[in-house]
Amino acid sequence: MFTGIVRERGRVASAEENADGVRLEISAPQTASQLEIGDSVSISGACLTAVSVENGSFSVTAVAETLSRTTLGRLSAEDEVNLETAARVGDPLGGHFVQGHVDGLGRIASVGEDGRVWVEASPEILRYSVEKGSIAVDGVSLTISGLRAGAFEVALIPHTLQVTTLGALQPGDEVKIPPQAKIPEEATADTSEESNSASGDTMAPALSDEKPRCPNGDLQGTYTVLATDQSRSAVAGRLDVTVQELDDANSNTSGYQAFYPGLEILVPCPSNGSAGTA
Repeated sequence: MFTGIVRERGRVASAEENADGVRLEISAPQTASQLEIGDSVSISGACLTAVSVENGSFSVTAVAETLSRTTLGRLSAEDEVNLETAARVGDPLGGHFVQGHVDGLGRIASVGEDGRVWVEASPEILRYSVEKGSIAVDGVSLTISGLRAGAFEVALIPHTLQVTTLGALQPGDEVKIPPQAKIPEEATADTSEESNSASGDTMAPALSDEKPRCPNGDLQGTYTVLATDQSRSAVAGRLDVTVQELDDANSNTSGYQAFYPGLEILVPCPSNGSAGTA
């Protein structure tokens, strides 16, 4: 586990193919001084294991799975990489939790003179991305400053440009993006007798283009649903909500009300009980 705060910019001393994959020797005195054989180290966002440590350098082996999901196989002598040793209990957590298990690659769409960078990414990455949320790009913890179809934006401060490899990014470059904290794709409903009607109807999850519906049956109970942003294109969080029958003497609307600390969602249903959406 890492935090996305780059501690050193290392230089590739050698990159050699072997039967196991590619063995990389990284020259990085500060990082090497904190490593022992078997320790985890983030190399531009990818978590690898130190297999040798000596004379201000360390070596790792990138196997086929790593090579297929990252750009590490393209590294050659003199290339620079962002380095971070594994987080330790008591260390400052200045960035965000970064797993180092790369989900996929993004492609630089544009680099602005003001440090704003647009990164094209796959739907699998973007579905967990929210504006002002955290994301790691080549091992650097950043804040998402904007979203658009097929891409997210980050704003790089001068310090980041100076101490990491991100200052050399150009349109078309590929970057590694580890996964954010993932949320299961389907909501999990309480299966107790109290929360399920005899007909077996349950509340539909608030996912993508789906909306809460009003089936014929008792919806009361506790459900786990996914909250999305207003465009329903990005997941904002996972909520455990308690649904109760709507009790409003001043309204002719029948339905259910979902409660969550600090949040109240009204899901009205037609009084005739036919299926409706909210």
